Amino acid sequence: TITLNRDNFVAAAAGPRQNGSGSVAIEFINSLRTSVGTALAISAVSGASSNNKIYGNTIQNCHFGITLSGFAAPSPYTLADQNNEIGGNTVGTGNNIVNFGGGATSTNACGAMLINNQWSFSIQRNLVNNNNGTGLNHGGSNRGIWLFNSSAGASATIKHNRISIAAGTNTGSITWCLDLEMATTGANGNTINIDSNEFINCTNTSASTVAFTAIWLNTAATNVNVRGNRIYGFTYLGTGTSQCILSQLACGNLNISNNIIDSVTLGGTTGSGTHHNIGVT
Repeated sequence: TITLNRDNFVAAAAGPRQNGSGSVAIEFINSLRTSVGTALAISAVSGASSNNKIYGNTIQNCHFGITLSGFAAPSPYTLADQNNEIGGNTVGTGNNIVNFGGGATSTNACGAMLINNQWSFSIQRNLVNNNNGTGLNHGGSNRGIWLFNSSAGASATIKHNRISIAAGTNTGSITWCLDLEMATTGANGNTINIDSNEFINCTNTSASTVAFTAIWLNTAATNVNVRGNRIYGFTYLGTGTSQCILSQLACGNLNISNNIIDSVTLGGTTGSGTHHNIGVT
């Protein structure tokens, strides 16, 4: 068990830690220990951090639970971090990441995971809950599982995770439960699978004027599959736009199938926001 103090007082310097600021429980970054703000230029496969398995940890009271930030490798990505796993495909390998975010200074986004410049990675069988009753809802943006706008041409598997996100009271902070921005370029036959995840009681009960989304897709991968996910108890009481599943960037082949969306609650009081159970724009 890793227990931290929700520290988010100083934003990270530009470089490998720029987005994963504050206290981080488990962190793999492309830098030297003595200069974490400076990315390394990798020139040999031995410089990559690949085939790591992060299994069976309980992480709490952090700003980010797990961050993987590698080298922005050029095609054909032989110098990239590859095949890293956060949780595995068997029961008992997943991580519990709970009560993250909510620090005294909450202007920077928080999240359970941040993935940056990773290829052929997987996130499986993890429990993600930013407030299980003993945590604090984050005052800024909460990105849940954040697949950052990097990893050109990469493939990924996000499967069998259970995710519960409760937004804070800042009415201008967007919250995503799964924020998928990776592989916006470099499509090369790559595949991103989002399968059999549960999004349970994800809520924004503030008078929010901005978006609240369970699964956000902003990727141009060759194949994107969103299959067999369950979204239950999604609640948005604001007046902005809310979505259970939203795809906003054209990809090669988009398959959204066999998902279950149940018990959605909407209740904006100062206007009528727009809601999509499934939206493709």
